[in-house]
Amino acid sequence: MKITTRQGDYGLTDIHGKRISKTDLIMEVIGEIDTLMAQCIVCSAQDDTYRLDMMQIVEDLTTMCSYITEYTPEVDFTVHLNWITNRIHALEPKEMNFQFVYPFTSLKAAQYNLARTYARTAERKCFMLAEKRSLDANALKYMNRLSDLFFIMTVNSYEK
Repeated sequence: MKITTRQGDYGLTDIHGKRISKTDLIMEVIGEIDTLMAQCIVCSAQDDTYRLDMMQIVEDLTTMCSYITEYTPEVDFTVHLNWITNRIHALEPKEMNFQFVYPFTSLKAAQYNLARTYARTAERKCFMLAEKRSLDANALKYMNRLSDLFFIMTVNSYEK
């Protein structure tokens, strides 16, 4: 497999057989999701507490990118949404009053907090794309829930 093709040297890339600008909103969305996936991998490499969750999230986000780029145009995101909602309920501290958490002294918690911010950025980009074209409502809900899950992981990692 040849890595350098020079096909993108002039600001275009190939998505599902079409040449589009690298500045196209679709590229922005999948770029933000890619950044979030990379951060999930960093979290997993640093801490195995939520490794299976991180692996599932990366798989879900890969599905999201495939859906957004129309390689897999028909995806039922109900399963993904149910999974993340159940994980939030399972991990949520029962006796927690909401407050912002700034994990200055915990690298592990800080990594989950960074994932939370990347999730929020990716979510905003997905909603921007949804204003331009139809996106599955459950896919957008899933993206919204991600920052909640990472917030909980931040809190749980900071307390340990």
